[in-house]
Amino acid sequence: MGATLCVMLFCYFLSFNAYSQDQSNSIVHYDDGSVFIGKIVSKNDVGLVLYGSTMDTLNLIWDNIKRLHDGNDIILYNKGKFHKKSGFFGTLDFSFAPSTIITEGALIVGNRITPSYAVGAGAALSTTEVTIAGEWLWHDFHTYFGYGRYYLNQKKRRIFADARVGYGFPRNGGWNNEHNGGFHFQPGITMMFSSRTDYRFFISLSQYFQYTSGEFNGTDGFISDYFARYDLFYNRTMIKFGFQFK
Repeated sequence: MGATLCVMLFCYFLSFNAYSQDQSNSIVHYDDGSVFIGKIVSKNDVGLVLYGSTMDTLNLIWDNIKRLHDGNDIILYNKGKFHKKSGFFGTLDFSFAPSTIITEGALIVGNRITPSYAVGAGAALSTTEVTIAGEWLWHDFHTYFGYGRYYLNQKKRRIFADARVGYGFPRNGGWNNEHNGGFHFQPGITMMFSSRTDYRFFISLSQYFQYTSGEFNGTDGFISDYFARYDLFYNRTMIKFGFQFK
């Protein structure tokens, strides 16, 4: 847990050197590939008037606009990179524990309630292993959870704290793999990188908590066999990589 805290603090302070531009600037993408950045002065049925970053006033036609990122919905940085601060989003991620065999893949769909808060729901598939009384056991779960995040800054490398709370349902099958489901909790800290598109890469450090119980047949290595029941609460540090879209 000490290493997890150190990495969280490192990620937070690393984000201090990336500042955003004027928050009212919008980004307009034309069908021909042209990109215009500036303040939207007015809109009408034909198009919009943009006061560009080059100090020019541009009349842009709706029929030629492929995509518009309104300045009220984004945090704009240099070179046209941005983060969104409203609307829906989705994430796909893969995580693993460096110290043991545990992997997880997750899908989350959420909504930015405010520029600082977002909530959502998701599902994950995970595979874990543990040794109990000399027996090597696999535990697989389908996990369904509620999700929340809180943004800690508005920098180019945006940091947020997040958490998943839900229930892991067992995926039983195979030798010594009978187990029960249980409570799931996974808090973490994430660094997300700005982009010129709707897709963003992120890295994360989280703590994986999962309760389970079960039973198995074992042997002491000689002649005697035994039957055992157990209760187990996984507590593992996870490294996560993923992409956010929208």
